[in-house]
Amino acid sequence: MKNLDCIELISTKTVKNFTLPVSLKNCNLSAVLKHFGLSQADAVVTHLGRKNVEVAYWEINIETKNKTVLKIWAADNRIVKIDLVKTFSNTEKVEDMLQQLPKANTKLSYYYGVINLEEKALIYPEKGIAFFLGFTKGVINYISYFQPTTIANYINTLHPTKAPREF
Repeated sequence: MKNLDCIELISTKTVKNFTLPVSLKNCNLSAVLKHFGLSQADAVVTHLGRKNVEVAYWEINIETKNKTVLKIWAADNRIVKIDLVKTFSNTEKVEDMLQQLPKANTKLSYYYGVINLEEKALIYPEKGIAFFLGFTKGVINYISYFQPTTIANYINTLHPTKAPREF
């Protein structure tokens, strides 16, 4: 895979499609960071999954008008997932899109801000995609793209499990 494929995915295709058009497997983190004018020093370090895997993430504002942000997540100097953070709230279109998906075998809880949303994360590990639904029907808060995997691996290494810290 060319690095351009990754950069194109991150900058444009992710916004237009709910499917991952290219694999993340061979994305070069250094090339992606360089393209967007980011460095390792710009990363926020945190942990994912039950195994508390240390990861770094970078936020890229790609659409100011619609407040669309991409989070590029990396572990061991490789991209492990991309989150499209944009509230999709056209109830009809979101409901139609969700009904076209096969029923999610796994629904997990996640934190949106400081609020725990019970069973609002629809996980499709074999497809490499997860939808994080909002409080109300017809809202998607964000979408995660990752390499297809097993549900056990997703839960252990990729799912956001930490509650935000209160100060």
